[in-house]
Amino acid sequence: MLLEVEAGEVVTMTERREMMVDEEDGADATPLRALDSGDGDSDEDSGEGSSGDSDDSDDGEEEETEEDDEGEEDDSDDDEDDDDEDDDDDDDDDDDDEEEEEEEEELPRLTFYKLGADVPTILNDRVATCFAVSSKFAILGTDLGSIHILDAMNGTEVQRYTQHSERVTDISIDRYGDFVATGADDGKVIIRNLYDAKAVLSFSFDRPIRSVAIDPEYPKKKKNMFITGGKAGQLLLHVDKSFAFFSRTNATVLHSGEGCVSIVRWRGPYVAWANDIGVKLYDTTLNQRIASVDRPQNSPSAEEYQCRLSWKDDKTLLMGWADHIAVGEIRQRAEPAGPGEPNVFMQLLVRIETSFWISGIAPFSAEEMALLAYLDSEVELESGQKALCGDVPELKILTMAALEVSSSDLAVEDYDKFRANDYFFESIPDENVYFIVSPRNIIVGKPLSMDERIEWLIKHDRHEDAVNVADENHALLTAYTPTKVREAWLQSLLEKGMFDHAAALTQPTFNTDVLLWEKWIAIFRKFGALNNLAKYIPRDEPRLKESTYTGVLLTYLDTDLTLFNAILTKWVAVIKIDEIVQAVENKNLKNPSNQLRNILAFLYARTNQKDKSLNIYLDLGRTEAFDLLNQKPLLFQHVKDRVVDMIRLDQERAIALLTENVDQMPVSSVLPQLEHEPVLQLQYLEAMAMKDEAVARKFGHRLVLLTADHARHKLLRLLQTNHAIPYREALKICQEKKLWREYAYCLQRGGKVKEAMVLMITQLGLVEEAIELVAQENDETLWDDLIDQCFASENPEHIRLLLANSGSYINPLKIIQRPDLRGRVIDGLRDSLVKILSDFNLQIDLLKGSTAIMMNDCVDLTMKLHRLRKRAIVTEPAKAHCHNCSRALASFSGTRDEALLFRCKHMFCRTCLQEFVAGRQRSRSMHSNAPQQPIELNFCPICTRSARRPRGGGRGAVGATRPIRR
Repeated sequence: MLLEVEAGEVVTMTERREMMVDEEDGADATPLRALDSGDGDSDEDSGEGSSGDSDDSDDGEEEETEEDDEGEEDDSDDDEDDDDEDDDDDDDDDDDDEEEEEEEEELPRLTFYKLGADVPTILNDRVATCFAVSSKFAILGTDLGSIHILDAMNGTEVQRYTQHSERVTDISIDRYGDFVATGADDGKVIIRNLYDAKAVLSFSFDRPIRSVAIDPEYPKKKKNMFITGGKAGQLLLHVDKSFAFFSRTNATVLHSGEGCVSIVRWRGPYVAWANDIGVKLYDTTLNQRIASVDRPQNSPSAEEYQCRLSWKDDKTLLMGWADHIAVGEIRQRAEPAGPGEPNVFMQLLVRIETSFWISGIAPFSAEEMALLAYLDSEVELESGQKALCGDVPELKILTMAALEVSSSDLAVEDYDKFRANDYFFESIPDENVYFIVSPRNIIVGKPLSMDERIEWLIKHDRHEDAVNVADENHALLTAYTPTKVREAWLQSLLEKGMFDHAAALTQPTFNTDVLLWEKWIAIFRKFGALNNLAKYIPRDEPRLKESTYTGVLLTYLDTDLTLFNAILTKWVAVIKIDEIVQAVENKNLKNPSNQLRNILAFLYARTNQKDKSLNIYLDLGRTEAFDLLNQKPLLFQHVKDRVVDMIRLDQERAIALLTENVDQMPVSSVLPQLEHEPVLQLQYLEAMAMKDEAVARKFGHRLVLLTADHARHKLLRLLQTNHAIPYREALKICQEKKLWREYAYCLQRGGKVKEAMVLMITQLGLVEEAIELVAQENDETLWDDLIDQCFASENPEHIRLLLANSGSYINPLKIIQRPDLRGRVIDGLRDSLVKILSDFNLQIDLLKGSTAIMMNDCVDLTMKLHRLRKRAIVTEPAKAHCHNCSRALASFSGTRDEALLFRCKHMFCRTCLQEFVAGRQRSRSMHSNAPQQPIELNFCPICTRSARRPRGGGRGAVGATRPIRR
């Protein structure tokens, strides 16, 4: 395969490795063989500079090309052998697999529909033979020579022309959609202004017209041009000066001699056409041919599978011929062109060999192209002969890397009767709208709208993708909304039995839409999936109808009692509670259970039947009973004889409630119920005695007796902390039960400290506690009695403990100098003596330390007093006045009178102060006959209550001020 460039440049295309479409990309596993041209510019050679044909290359180049092709075929054979081996290995590996996982079907890139309206009527008695389309309209040519102007989107016939007498073979529209050129087998070319019925030009030729192309800029140029081609093998360029003769025109031959010109496509300055040899490219600005691409080797003839051309843009040409695809790009030469050589050339970007015949090619996107694929199969006729029969055509989308990303079957009528050349494929590239024309109908393919994408995704059970598309493009939707898409997903999940998944989608789907919630709650109930929906049903935002919540709860009551109980606590404020109570009561009558009774108690507590609720809770041993009693103490009247049940349920909370609500449950009504529960009775009385001394006085005997019998370790603490208990009764009980420690305390409490002390030493041996007891009394006689008892006991341990613990209270010499200490063997005596000395030294150190601290404080306070007395006294003369005569301080200025200002800021003039002091002196003399000391004048008479110097110096005088002279 050669790319022939003007000026003799020849680029040999090398076959690229065989590629299989990746299954993960979602494309069909169609083998496509891609052939690359490489990235570099084509090699330049000094060939002919004129506009030659494809046979301009020399023989040496042809031989070299043939050798290269043979080498490529050998390499290809080797590759095929290797591939066969790999396939065998793959088959061995797959022997154990019974089924292959189906690939997920890809979202189609286009949606298709048959063009209706007038098209079926038009093609009912005639056959479509050519087709062209612009953004404004579509034009259909038929075998009867008629031209039909159609609405491209709906097929409505706008205009019909019948100026051709034979089959219309080609139609060309200018860039602006104003002028149309048509060619036919009758040898005529007609150029018509669609918006001016009189602007019609007709050109007659002596041979059939196979292809025609109007100048894209036809309305804008003074020299209007069009190009024709046919079976004569000539490509003719016609200009406006030839329009003077309507029967014949003068024309310029652009190319000839290579067979029928089957197709011509003109865009910008470039004209591309195909003949039996290959594809040629002509530059109308340079007036020379710039490139030539040979027909694929060994490909069928053009009569069977004609070439298809389509411009992707102004410089990129898509070529499809039989089962080969080529993409060429017009590029500027890197170096200046030689004489007669064009300054541009065509570089083949990609070549692809397909497994189908190409009936049309068009651009799809920057890196993709659309192909009309013709498929055929061999069938056996009734005569026994075999023939090829057309199969359903497909529209495929391929990338430039030969990957098939989409394939769609086309609903063509009578497809088995048509051949590849019977189909036409045109597009409106800017809108990605494609037209597949068969002899009997026209199919339009256009990008899926957002609604159509969603519809397809829903139909193929890809609901999550549909939701994502709806959320991202909600402004483009008309038939769907994001909510409707989610509803479709919910319906699908429910039908599949995926109830949990469906329930999880309800909140993001319904949000605060009450009507949707109520609608789908009914649907979930229909599917028996309300249990799965329980935790998602909103209670406050939004708030649904009471009947809705009630209906859901009644369903749970029949299906899941545990769930009913859990949801009831959350919804109790939003349901018809009387209806629920009635339903639970009926169910409990039929099938009684503790769970139902507990639910009833909960409901009764919220329907002013708290007494029923309280008794049920106590029956079930539920602590909610205490919550009710705490909220409403009057309920004790309904459980006044169930004290034991309450205490056994929760002893601490029950006793706390009983002690706090004595007015509802007096002690006299509680104790009889606890008669046979002494431990509970004790705990109750303990709490009551701590709260109310009257209870301790009234029931002290019972309390002490119960404590002595069931909590002996608490008795001493009870007696020590509760002085309301009658000690005589306690003393008697302790004596009877020989509880000597408690008995000793009772003796002490009764004022019999000596007897208590003797009992502690003689009966209990509690010398240390006896010492503490005597120390509290601070009685020297008791200390002597204590020492005597310790020595009288003749227990050396008592003497040791006495020595060890009494040093802080008495003089140790009282013990050490006793005559009866001599000769006694006392273990630990030395340590006790050491402790006595240590304690004594510690006391001396403490005295010294405290004395030092006191002295330091005295010094500090004296210094502070000194500083205070030296501090100036601030006063305002205008406001300062004598507190006796109210004379202002300012009036003393310039006089010989003296004013005395004290630190407390009281002021007196000397005369008033002397009178004030004399008056107080007389008052004191009248009340006492004792000789009186004179009252000094250096202390404020107002702030001091006597003539004595006050102990504190804060309010004392600081001396008289100096006389202020007038």
